[in-house]
Amino acid sequence: MDLFAHPVLSAWFRRKEVCVVGLGKSGLAAAAFLKRLGARVSVTEKQPRQKAAKWVRELPPGVFCETGSHRLLRRSWDLLVISPGVPAEVWKPHAAAGRMVWGEMELGYRALSLAGRWPRRAAAVTGTNGKTTTTALLGEICRAAGFHTVVAGNIGTPLCAVAHRLDAGAALVLEVSSYQLETACAFHPAAGVVMNVTPDHLKRHRTMKNYAEAKFRLFQNFLPEETAVLNAADPWCRRLARTVPGKIFWFGRAAERRGRPGVFFDGKRLRAAVPGGRAVWDPPRYLRGYHNVENAMAAAACGLALGAGGAAVRKSFERFRGVEHRLEEVRCRNGVHFVNDSKATNVDSTAVALRSFVGGLHLILGGQDKG
Repeated sequence: MDLFAHPVLSAWFRRKEVCVVGLGKSGLAAAAFLKRLGARVSVTEKQPRQKAAKWVRELPPGVFCETGSHRLLRRSWDLLVISPGVPAEVWKPHAAAGRMVWGEMELGYRALSLAGRWPRRAAAVTGTNGKTTTTALLGEICRAAGFHTVVAGNIGTPLCAVAHRLDAGAALVLEVSSYQLETACAFHPAAGVVMNVTPDHLKRHRTMKNYAEAKFRLFQNFLPEETAVLNAADPWCRRLARTVPGKIFWFGRAAERRGRPGVFFDGKRLRAAVPGGRAVWDPPRYLRGYHNVENAMAAAACGLALGAGGAAVRKSFERFRGVEHRLEEVRCRNGVHFVNDSKATNVDSTAVALRSFVGGLHLILGGQDKG
């Protein structure tokens, strides 16, 4: 059945007055999704119309868009849908007043759940660094296992833009940010990964404790049989592991195993020791640096939790070539390798990238240091 013709969804969303706060990819996807579900949709965007013109032009017919202010928020709405980039001070007063406030990802989850189409193999990957590569590699593992697989979220495609392609038998792999998790209430994947928690986005979260706890909201609805994958070397992961309701698979160096279930690196190979099985793999052929070994361990551990076998992991490690803009080799000329790592958007990810090289290195660096 077409998702948008589902009777339960149609009954729930039809004629509801919904305001989407913030445009961009997420806001546009949410507005289009809600319109197709029969809601009465308006959009409010703080940027002036000239800057938001590209997104305004792509809105479906019949969606009113206010730009340059958030005056629309003074009205009464059945539902507010928040784009990830919208500051918390804009929407938190409405949530505190008891109004229904969801993020775009939460909207996609709620709609699919109402229709009985939320995938049983849904996984979400978060963390300060490494989440995009891990998400993409986990998607490859699921495809290699023969699952109908959709990769979405913060990796570039909003959940609402691909919800119509999903059913309960699919594998859904989402990259999720702390901003998206702030507005997650019922969101409930079957497996989740926290890669690491290092200083970033502190202008929004204020403290590392707030930032780490936002990441761990990923597990707030977990059941005892569901699996969290955590970094054994990360202090915040170790500290907040006690708050996770489900099982935990760890990843890290062999010395960090200490009897824990998970996937660990002995210096040469990756070794899985999880309930029900063991496996050994060579590191991914085309990925450089120990941080990418960590990404591979996390993806493998989560893939095993979703039911992908060791053979699917091995096949993916042999053919996965990484993600563009992340230690992406652009060209080799006169013996000099040119590498694009422009997605290293914080100090820690840049430092990790530099440790991946041996020998002479020239660094071209720019951007904001985020404090």
